[in-house]
Amino acid sequence: MRSRLEGSLNDTFRASETAVGDVEADLARALARNEHLSERCDEAEHRLVELLKALIAATQAESARIALLIDTVQSSRVWRLKRRLAGLLGRGRG
Repeated sequence: MRSRLEGSLNDTFRASETAVGDVEADLARALARNEHLSERCDEAEHRLVELLKALIAATQAESARIALLIDTVQSSRVWRLKRRLAGLLGRGRG
């Protein structure tokens, strides 16, 4: 009986060792996958930051161009020119 019990314990021990080995292998694969995904996430985050910086710069440049256009359109010189052209066109028709 003792021999059978020892054999059963040995079998259980070997099965446990195999299970531990499988879990360790799964853990190693999971850690490697996690590292890979973390690197990809860092790369994507870096790319996103670069794209956002470029978008901000482009938006600021466009905003400056629009402000200049608004200032130009609202300037008294443009309005005087517009009135003169309207006067000339009015005389040409009348």
